[in-house]
Amino acid sequence: MDTYHVTSITTPGYDGEVPNSFWLNSSDTLLVLLPGLGYTNQMPLMFYLRELGVTRGWDLLEIDYDYRRVPRETTSEQWTARFVADVEPIIRAAVARGGYGKLVLAGKSIGTSVMTSILSHGIEAATAYIWLTPLLRNPHVYETVKTHHPSIAVFGDADYAVQGVDLAPLVQAGVKMAIAPGADHGMMIPGNVPESIANIARAVQELDVWLEQNVVAIGENE
Repeated sequence: MDTYHVTSITTPGYDGEVPNSFWLNSSDTLLVLLPGLGYTNQMPLMFYLRELGVTRGWDLLEIDYDYRRVPRETTSEQWTARFVADVEPIIRAAVARGGYGKLVLAGKSIGTSVMTSILSHGIEAATAYIWLTPLLRNPHVYETVKTHHPSIAVFGDADYAVQGVDLAPLVQAGVKMAIAPGADHGMMIPGNVPESIANIARAVQELDVWLEQNVVAIGENE
């Protein structure tokens, strides 16, 4: 990390400025990390995904919104407006500053709703999309995952957010599935810490290979 210069981007946001960390390393690739509701960018999946970017020398943008105090009665339209106001200007400013050839968007849980919102409101198409424990029971998220390529979805088969969801159309559309046996929405197996850690390790390994094939390899033979 010694080669990185860390700064932040200041934009108004929905209720004020949204904290973020912009890690600059003069790379042509930017990895954007969009955390969950209580699952921050410092928690395992997000932390190790960031480290996969670091090992490749990519620039990184961690957006650290905190939506835990948003009222329960907030409508889906209000959520979308909040996501777009908070996140889209930060990404646009980062992309404009870095002049990137490749953009990778990665969201965890509510972060997949953030991705869906900004992609439907004009953010530039990304090079690749990472959906960590995606909210696939939300039809808008489901369709966005299905129609944006290349995509990888990482989740446990005990995750409430995928229960009852028909995954076959996503697989047929080319979405890579990395499914952890017994893992819940936090990618944990209750009562089994060693296997929980093993599931996260396997997920990170799959992400590593997928990034190499779908981001790093792009343009190498051009």
